[in-house]
Amino acid sequence: MFIVVEHRHVFTTHDDDGMRAQHGTSRMTLLDGEPVRYIDAQTFEIIATGKLMTHSEQCACVPASMIIVRDRVKR
Repeated sequence: MFIVVEHRHVFTTHDDDGMRAQHGTSRMTLLDGEPVRYIDAQTFEIIATGKLMTHSEQCACVPASMIIVRDRVKR
């Protein structure tokens, strides 16, 4: 089983209207860091090897998200 992870840059700002998030570039890898790319909605390719992985329609999984925030506050 392979797990594909999408890495996305997000820049957040805070002002009088609240917090805003600006989404930047993204890339996809396997858990071990190996780069992958979409071929179509159900298929990924491991770029280095050309191996294709197809997501099974019988799979009951759903996309999961994890947000890691680093605050860089200048004092």
